[in-house]
Amino acid sequence: MDCDDFWDIEEALWKGGSGRFKDRLAKGAVMVFPAPLGILSGEALHNAIAKNASWRTVKFKNQSVAHDGETCVLAYKAEGKLDGLPAYRALCSSTYVSDGPKWNLLSHHQTPVF
Repeated sequence: MDCDDFWDIEEALWKGGSGRFKDRLAKGAVMVFPAPLGILSGEALHNAIAKNASWRTVKFKNQSVAHDGETCVLAYKAEGKLDGLPAYRALCSSTYVSDGPKWNLLSHHQTPVF
């Protein structure tokens, strides 16, 4: 897969809501969010995704890609907006693993930037 495709997938996950995640999460996926969410996996991760709103807008800066065989890591600074809330800025990383022709999200991490 071309590296640009990973950025399209990443943006779609930020903006697409729980339906996008359902089709793109790897088995055993884990995510790390700022408090109060914290470290989530399994059913807790699926429940959190289902309850949280999709981002109205998101922009990526300082994008970096590490791709080795069947693993791809994206690192970037994100700035997103939810309706009625101030902009959210975070340093993020996402790890994708190949499942045949499809790439699934195994891990995602956000560190807020103030």
